[in-house]
Amino acid sequence: LAAAWHPEDAALATAARDRALADRRPFVVEQRVVHRGGDVRQTVTRGEVVSDADGAVAGMRGTTQDVTERRREATAVLEARAALMRQTMELAEEHRVKESLQRAVLPARLPSVTGVELAARYLPADMPSLVGGDWYDAFCLPDGSLAVATGDVVGHDLEAAATMGQVRNALRAYAFSDDPPAQVLARLNRLITGLGDTRLATALFGRLHPAQG
Repeated sequence: LAAAWHPEDAALATAARDRALADRRPFVVEQRVVHRGGDVRQTVTRGEVVSDADGAVAGMRGTTQDVTERRREATAVLEARAALMRQTMELAEEHRVKESLQRAVLPARLPSVTGVELAARYLPADMPSLVGGDWYDAFCLPDGSLAVATGDVVGHDLEAAATMGQVRNALRAYAFSDDPPAQVLARLNRLITGLGDTRLATALFGRLHPAQG
């Protein structure tokens, strides 16, 4: 067996054998062995020292088991766990970024308008992602009217959340013109399609004049 030890493991295996000869205790050592054809196998040797009637060392006996496939399976499991952990951490980081982006884009508070009661609740349909391309908005315009909007960019990933931010900000800018809501959305549509964004988005936009009802 010693003649077949892998050169890099020979010192470890020899030391384990020498310790066993010195303390006469059973030993277990892992080492690679090189077959005649060059195939390298991972093995585990369990052995013990055999003593004669006078207590002198008479030899050693034990077994050497080929555990190559078992080690490969264990390594594959560890690598899969590590990959899953990395993926989990990446998803957690993406979720954190998306959540931060969503908080930055959605209004922190709704405006207070006499004669109008506003309320909003964000409840995503896709619970694992929690955030995505959905948004709502309400803000006052210079002429005293109240602008309200809600929309959705297809998807529940970081790109959807980023696109949602662009659409929402562009809609706010166009809303400050004197154009009616239909033209505001038409301008928004031309902008988004002109930028080459391939994601589908829907939106509802309107103006409410509280004084006029």
